Amino acid sequence: MNVGLAGELLFYAGIIIFVCTVLTVPLMKGIASFFRWLFWGKTHYDRPQPALGPAKAMRMQNNLPEAMDYLEALINEYPDLAVGYIEMMDIYAMDLKDQEKTTSIYNRGRANVRGRGERQKLDNAFKFYMTD
Repeated sequence: MNVGLAGELLFYAGIIIFVCTVLTVPLMKGIASFFRWLFWGKTHYDRPQPALGPAKAMRMQNNLPEAMDYLEALINEYPDLAVGYIEMMDIYAMDLKDQEKTTSIYNRGRANVRGRGERQKLDNAFKFYMTD
């Protein structure tokens, strides 16, 4: 066997092992972040989400003024999220049949809600309530 060929094969094998060792960690991190993005997306919340349960319970008990006060406090705490405005529009449109107040809440929400997705939710809800 040729000694030069064996030395050359050992040299290339060493380079391949070195490159694989150096690239393994970044490659695995890249693969892991791809699957994290694929299954969990990019959406995350850095604060607790508003709790609508108490307002819905008050509404079911036909205690609308208390539900509206709760939702008003929720909107003050989370002015940039659409859920509080949508729930208030729902009460005004479905329970109280007050389109003027529904429009007023919608306009207030449009002025405060941030983010394209949140605004789209608000717009869709308003269109739904105005078509009934």
